[in-house]
Amino acid sequence: YLRESASLAARRRAEEKLLKDATITGIAYLTLTSNYPISFQGIEDKQLYDANKNALWEMDKFKDIALEYVNKLTAAADSLKSKIYNADLLAMDKAKKDYENETISLSAYYKILDDIINKKNISIEEFPNFTAFVKGGIKDLNINNLFKEELLVENKIHEAVSENDDQKALYIVSMALSIMDKMLKVKLVPEEYSYFLDNKKDFNPQYWADFLKEKSDELGLGLSISDNYYAISDNMPTIEKFYSSAMDRENAFISKSEDRMKKDNIKSAILIAGGFHTPTLT
Repeated sequence: YLRESASLAARRRAEEKLLKDATITGIAYLTLTSNYPISFQGIEDKQLYDANKNALWEMDKFKDIALEYVNKLTAAADSLKSKIYNADLLAMDKAKKDYENETISLSAYYKILDDIINKKNISIEEFPNFTAFVKGGIKDLNINNLFKEELLVENKIHEAVSENDDQKALYIVSMALSIMDKMLKVKLVPEEYSYFLDNKKDFNPQYWADFLKEKSDELGLGLSISDNYYAISDNMPTIEKFYSSAMDRENAFISKSEDRMKKDNIKSAILIAGGFHTPTLT
């Protein structure tokens, strides 16, 4: 209804600022800065949305103390890496941190992984998109599949270059800590959520503390290992509820979109959702 309030040029000038200020969303921006015949349909199921929202509020109650535990264990794990990891694992770990901290690009990170792959003669035939990317074959690249492959490539390299059980265990604990950090901050990507679902046995906060303390004592490092593991273990059902309810919403997204398209007798529409939902919706 605001379209009639001003000319298209005037609306575009006004809406640019409102969008940058996050006063409006991209959907409202598209409506107000065009004269296309557009109609919109909300695709949330209120019950599922509320369940997801309520789980988020519950997570917020313990998030800070849980993150404090994760941060302390992560610092302890990082201290142990210099004593337990070999040169290739250390190089890979540093590159991963640099990439996540945005001090190196994705291509630079993949180049480091590829150098280790070539040095150790690791077969990665099952990862065609990673191979295409490092070889510059952008034409054959599937971006969604590339990011699915990334975590699998990392795991295969770690498995190939790890020389003993301590190196493997420390990697598993560090991976779990990293993913738990993102789960609590609601910054998890779909591939990491899939890793969590496939490796739930590794998400045992008491084991993380026990393993790190044992290795610290063996190496005489005297690291201070927090035993506040219940901040996560007691709240794991709520964390899982948040992510499972987020995925439950996706069925509603599809069914409501299809219902509206059938009602309007159209064969194509644009579905707008957060990036976490992309793989399942696709």
